Amino acid sequence: SVTNPVTTPRRFAKEGVHLVNFLIRIKISLDPNSPVKEFPRPKFDEDPGFANGFSTKQPYRCLDSILPHLVGVLSVAEASEMLEIYFNEGSNSLYKSTSPYMLAHILHPSTMLDQPDSRLISPALLAVILFCVTQTADMKIFDTPGARERTSVDLYRLSLILLESEDPDNYFRTSDGWQFHPHTNDSSASDLISTPSRQPSGKSLLPRQLGSTDIILAVTILTLAISGGHYKADSLKWKDKLVRLVRASGLSMEDQDIDLGPVFCGLYNGDATFRRWLILKEERRRLFWLIYSLDRHLALSFNMRLGLPEGTFCVRTPLPEKVWRSLDTADLTYIPTCPLGPPTQISGCGFFEYFLPLATVLGHIIDLHHYRSHPTMGNYVPMEAIRHIEVMISSREQELAALKSQNNELPPNDPSIQGLPQHSTGPPSNSTEEFPSSNMPNSTRSNLQLVQVYSTYLLHVFHILLHGKWDPISMIEDKDDWITSESFLKCASHALSATGVVSQIMTLDPELLFMPYLFGIYLLQGSFILLLFVDRMPELGPNRSVEEVCETIIRAHEVSVVTLDTTFQKNFRKVFRSMLYDAQQTGPHSWDEHKARRRELLSLYRWTPLSHGLAY
Repeated sequence: SVTNPVTTPRRFAKEGVHLVNFLIRIKISLDPNSPVKEFPRPKFDEDPGFANGFSTKQPYRCLDSILPHLVGVLSVAEASEMLEIYFNEGSNSLYKSTSPYMLAHILHPSTMLDQPDSRLISPALLAVILFCVTQTADMKIFDTPGARERTSVDLYRLSLILLESEDPDNYFRTSDGWQFHPHTNDSSASDLISTPSRQPSGKSLLPRQLGSTDIILAVTILTLAISGGHYKADSLKWKDKLVRLVRASGLSMEDQDIDLGPVFCGLYNGDATFRRWLILKEERRRLFWLIYSLDRHLALSFNMRLGLPEGTFCVRTPLPEKVWRSLDTADLTYIPTCPLGPPTQISGCGFFEYFLPLATVLGHIIDLHHYRSHPTMGNYVPMEAIRHIEVMISSREQELAALKSQNNELPPNDPSIQGLPQHSTGPPSNSTEEFPSSNMPNSTRSNLQLVQVYSTYLLHVFHILLHGKWDPISMIEDKDDWITSESFLKCASHALSATGVVSQIMTLDPELLFMPYLFGIYLLQGSFILLLFVDRMPELGPNRSVEEVCETIIRAHEVSVVTLDTTFQKNFRKVFRSMLYDAQQTGPHSWDEHKARRRELLSLYRWTPLSHGLAY
């Protein structure tokens, strides 16, 4: 057998201790008057962190269920650090790791990172979280060439194995209940299988353990991480599975029969069990709205119809971010009763407070886009629908203006802004501290500025999506003489205004760290019409203003690629730079060759009725 070099010293040391104790016991049996009772036990026998051959501090308790599966992949300290990175909030430091796929906290960090009271978590969810963090984490273990890819593949395989026994697609119903149908003969997978018992379905079509928050969140994170990688088309199956799981589990009808008011919550103010139930309930609501936002984002990215259209769910809007942060300690009497969603007003700088109202508007634009693409009904789009969406965009603009003018000074002892417990990067400990951005007015003002400028840019892009063409090749070819229409003038105006906002964004956020996963597709769609400007420059003559606008957009794409490596932005930057170069040349050059190559690159990303956007 192969000897493990890590555990060998400990094994030999323990065997030596047992041998000495045995000899001493023999001596005692021969000499009853001997004062020696027992050889002292070594300290590493009492150190729970010595299991891997070296002493470490106690890992997070929530990792206990997955640590046996991480042998040979990650150490305890590395897994703990990755968990901290996942729950870490944004930082201005380039060396402070955060995950771009962590759009919003779904699980309350106090229930995960607090050592005494950490909740039990599905090992499948933990594996997926570690896989997600591995994609971008700035950690020493990934400094070696190829280390990140190897670890990522190992964790992805582990995630699939652990998800198999909890994936509803691997079960079928019989008169005896749910039966598991394994897809593999791997014994390691079969050891994890516990077939759900027979039970009534209630509002959901699945047993509770197959539609739990952990499993739905695991599939959500997989969809996020894979859709943000190089093989975006691979995320389509996970997105489809996610939508089906949301419906079958009853998550989309979470608040159909429940109406809890402040008075009711106040009756159970000191009940820890009720508070825990309230946190779990809010986690499920936040999970649904994250999936709702992701559905609209991916529908734009992949030119798909909405998987969760309006009117097909019954879920209350998330609690305000300040309340959510302090839900583990807040007075439940003052917990507000949120209306059924989706929210229709930008109210703060939390993800659900600013992006969710924007995602609602985006969903209406996507519905209208696909209606226009209908081969027979597309020519009968009512103008009232377009005007209604314009009113919605205008309302969001007014809300951003109000957000800008509000007083950002927050009292340091305000109980509503108490931070969540979080451990510092490094070895885990039992001490807690507040998130630095939770009660610092300067940080709050900075976040509000970022929310305002990013949201303003998105609203300009919404105008372009509402009135313009989504497909770059169709726009450049202009077979229907679109550039003479009023819609083109609106799109051109908003494209130039959006470029000015990009300059503001890069001043406030030079590395584009605020929303790197989301921002790429909106930067792309807001830039397509500029290709039309550059394409016409050889005919109309040089235009310094257009060149400066294009340089700003090219620089933004270059920064985005550095922050979150995406192939489509690299290719678009090549196209943009090539077109600008050709427009600036006066002498003979390979115009036809360059044009053919640009078309090849742009043809990878089409938004025609038969195409799938970034998924190729």
